[in-house]
Amino acid sequence: LFDVFQGVTTTEEFKQRIPKAKSVLYHYIDKIETGKVSLYYT
Repeated sequence: LFDVFQGVTTTEEFKQRIPKAKSVLYHYIDKIETGKVSLYYT
């Protein structure tokens, strides 16, 4: 999940990547809530 932020060196870059990180996070939350992914899956 945090691969999205690898290589970020400035605050601006970080802010630009937040939307992508959020979409990835919501994707995982959705999978967990629907039971498609166990909490131990990495």
